[in-house]
Amino acid sequence: MKRIILFAVVAAVVCACSQGPKVTLTVENQLAIDRSAELVEISVDKLSAIPLGEGETYVVRSGSKTVPSQVTHDGLLLFRSGLGANEKATFTVKAGAAQEFATKTKGRLAPERFDDFIWENDRVAFRIYGEALVEERSGFAESEIVFIEIIISDHTF
Repeated sequence: MKRIILFAVVAAVVCACSQGPKVTLTVENQLAIDRSAELVEISVDKLSAIPLGEGETYVVRSGSKTVPSQVTHDGLLLFRSGLGANEKATFTVKAGAAQEFATKTKGRLAPERFDDFIWENDRVAFRIYGEALVEERSGFAESEIVFIEIIISDHTF
């Protein structure tokens, strides 16, 4: 019996130590409309209680589910809240290994298009004309074109 109790105490201590420091965030949508695609941002300065080890990043969790997130160049942790109308949710941030998620944004240099740079996400596409196009077609002004995809009921128009 003593061995079982000792094992349970040791297991509890190991589990408690392995969890490490974390920060709990409560996010609230006070509007009567869904805000499922809204980004939440928090300065990493406010996460100083979470030390990052070698190769670690901030991992955001909602219950048992890991939420896609990223730290921006200017020190903001971003993640989508997925809140419905008048809904409140709790998220936990802690140190952990980087996770792989489905890519929603793509960008590339397009040499076949006179060095244009093109990028798109799941809502809009952009193109910046390259210098080679300006040189190839004299009088062609450098500009940026925006293509907008309208998605209605899973059909692209």
